[in-house]
Amino acid sequence: NGRTAAVSTVRSGRNEMWLFDLVDGSSTRLVSTDGVSTLGFWSPDGEFIYFAQGGWSARGLDRIFVPGGGVPEPVLRADNDLYPHDFTADGRWLLINRHSEATSWDIMRYDLKAHPEFPLDAANLEPLVVSEAQEGGPRVSPDGRWLAYHSFESGSREIYLADFQNPSRRWMVSEGGGANVNWDDDSQRLFYFNGNQLMAVDLNSGQGGLRPGKPVMLF
Repeated sequence: NGRTAAVSTVRSGRNEMWLFDLVDGSSTRLVSTDGVSTLGFWSPDGEFIYFAQGGWSARGLDRIFVPGGGVPEPVLRADNDLYPHDFTADGRWLLINRHSEATSWDIMRYDLKAHPEFPLDAANLEPLVVSEAQEGGPRVSPDGRWLAYHSFESGSREIYLADFQNPSRRWMVSEGGGANVNWDDDSQRLFYFNGNQLMAVDLNSGQGGLRPGKPVMLF
């Protein structure tokens, strides 16, 4: 709802997740455990926070029902490392980073419409972006058309943009490095960091196809 921020932190050797009210400035500790990762995000309905179970050696995904007081429940378990990253705005697709000995870190997706049963079954994960390079940080545009992510394909970490339904159609949109990509609400601009600089790229999509603009430094 744009009012509450979830923040992961480490205090006295334990990982904690806090909720901060952006209107009145109040804060509430949601959970304190040895198994919360710093990678957490909201479900589209604002009811759950999803996070990697096991910290930086994650083999599973948990979620917390926020109105219920913050009791973690298992969502997905796997035999190799994985981290959750994003939902599509309609809640159908869950995007996950998964490690493979053959191809390093890849981007997978899980169809919650086709497989709604909880806990989720890792056998239903679908490959989305898989290569010998390391990929990560997937974010889907609010309109569901585009996938933004980072990849080391060029030898350095750069931001790429792909058709979510056909990710073989893709463009490198950053110059000189990029990380932590995110979207504007209208799906026509994306943001990322190049070092300490916040960059923006306009998409300019239309009947003639996608024409990403040049990166512009905001500050």
